[in-house]
Amino acid sequence: MRKPLGLPALVVGVALVAGAAPVAHAQAPSFVAEVDRNQIGVGDSFTYQVTLNAANESIDGYQPPNFGSLRVASAPRGPNRSTQMQIGGGGTFVQNSYTWQYQLVASQKGALSIGPARVRVDGREMKSNTVNVRVVDAGAAPRPAPQRSRSPFAGIPGFGDPEPEPEPEPAREPEATRSPPLSSAPAANFIRAVPDKTKAFVGEMVTVSWFLYLSTRADQFNPVTEPHTDGFWAEDITPPNPTGHLHFQNETITGRPYQVALLSRKALFPLQPGKLTVTPMESEISQVDFFGSTLRRQRLKTDPVIIEAVPLPKAGQPADFDAASVGKFTLGAHVDRNAVGVGEAVTLTVELKGQGNLRNLRVPVLPALDGWKAYPPKTNLALDSGGERVAGTKSTEYLLLPERPGTTMVTSLSLPYFDPETKTYAVAKTDPLRLEVTGDASAVAQAGGAGATVPGGAAAPNGAGRENVIGAEIRPIRAPAALTRDIGATFYRSPGFAGLLLIPPLGLLLTVVAGRVRVRLGGDTERTRRRRARTMAHKRLSAAELHRDAGRPADFYIEIDRVLRDQLASRLGPSVAGLRMDELSARLRARGMADEAAARVIAELEECDLARFAPGAGGVGRERMTASLERAAELIEAIEKAPLRAEPTG
Repeated sequence: MRKPLGLPALVVGVALVAGAAPVAHAQAPSFVAEVDRNQIGVGDSFTYQVTLNAANESIDGYQPPNFGSLRVASAPRGPNRSTQMQIGGGGTFVQNSYTWQYQLVASQKGALSIGPARVRVDGREMKSNTVNVRVVDAGAAPRPAPQRSRSPFAGIPGFGDPEPEPEPEPAREPEATRSPPLSSAPAANFIRAVPDKTKAFVGEMVTVSWFLYLSTRADQFNPVTEPHTDGFWAEDITPPNPTGHLHFQNETITGRPYQVALLSRKALFPLQPGKLTVTPMESEISQVDFFGSTLRRQRLKTDPVIIEAVPLPKAGQPADFDAASVGKFTLGAHVDRNAVGVGEAVTLTVELKGQGNLRNLRVPVLPALDGWKAYPPKTNLALDSGGERVAGTKSTEYLLLPERPGTTMVTSLSLPYFDPETKTYAVAKTDPLRLEVTGDASAVAQAGGAGATVPGGAAAPNGAGRENVIGAEIRPIRAPAALTRDIGATFYRSPGFAGLLLIPPLGLLLTVVAGRVRVRLGGDTERTRRRRARTMAHKRLSAAELHRDAGRPADFYIEIDRVLRDQLASRLGPSVAGLRMDELSARLRARGMADEAAARVIAELEECDLARFAPGAGGVGRERMTASLERAAELIEAIEKAPLRAEPTG
């Protein structure tokens, strides 16, 4: 093998270029077509290249040849151009080289002839030569000779192309020790799919990683076909790569050094017994020159991965066993506080941790608790990223409201699962929880009153949100206007003095009349209660509109809840405060409200509670609040017009 040229040889070469010949002449244009090999197997790809060498002539009108039955896998958008200069004989001559390269695939056996390509050089048409190839059976054609780069000193005496270094054939590993599976055509560059196991239980995690192996330079990597995972539940666990570039590491296989990069990694969970296939991954690598033009492409493809899935053992399998419960899991439950008052919110969280198909695994459901009101739960999933296994935490949050005092025991929750390592069934359990509720249910104020809580356990300020009932009963003091001018002695003699004498008795009369009107207006009659209720309802609805426009759903539903309860209190009396929904519904029907109207009132109050307390209520939109505002206005009118009977006395 000839050694690379050093700096002294380079200087000598330049001197030879300058003085080897007395005159350097530019060569006549040439237009030549060639292939990398003349014998191809059916389905194999080969390279067809046509090259035009010209000086400073104008080039246009290029037309590719007719490839006939050959399929064109890739074609250039334009020619690759390179320029060479020769100096000597007192002149400088420029030689331009234009190259069009095609990747062709043979589809049928026989002798094929590729016709000439055409191009115009200074207006004169030139044709390339005809190329003949022979297509044989698949696998019968010899491997193509490795391509070598052309020396920049080609054509200079003594500086021809170096002898090509033969590419070593990769040694085959023994069948018993070979890691499954290698690419279908192991070579200098290949892709390898590596499963951590080839036999697994149904629902057991199988990790498959795809690696790129390079022993020659590649500048670009482009995926062509992603593997299909039919019959599996797949989770992508490829480590995050913010830079977008492949990270290579050195590895030696059968004596050859490789640059190895992880392309993809998936966790696969078999969904049914039998032999399941992960289809091949196919990608393309290419080399580019300094200007970004493609010099060489190579298509890489893995072998399919076969996973044998076996059914779970029947011995010891619990009834109604969830097929996704395969792996290793722990179960826990906790509350944000163990002692609360009646009407205060408690958050109970059930957490499932471990390795397995967490996305499809169901967290045990909390049973109904007597004396507690539960809102729809909220589920969260947090998976650990970057590992070789699917692991993480899946949790369910319940918001609970106690309706009466007492002690409640939350029984242990359990999750049966199958451990594939020990090949046995196990059960993950939570510890029982004890909840203490204090207070008096009948003394709990209406929603928004003192002691009410919001999700998260923060109590509202004492008296925050309560209606100022004193302010609604007491009218503001109106001070009489004071005299602002001095009445001199001359005023006693004026005609206005007589009128002044009439002011005290008239003022007394007006005071008596105003007092009687005030007493009548301030009396706690049915009419005055309705009038005050209408005034307060107008204020509440106006405040609700402001909260809706500002995007505050919690404050909006507090106002809707209050305005409905105010209207009910104006018709039924203050005894409605602290009633549960079922008690309030029974009271409305007992006093004469129609079943349909009573059901609408209860449904709207339930909607307010759900929007205020349920997890995820922050997603309530403007349209939903507008609809609730319209329903509240209709319900207020229905409550006013309802022919409610007087409350029976004991």
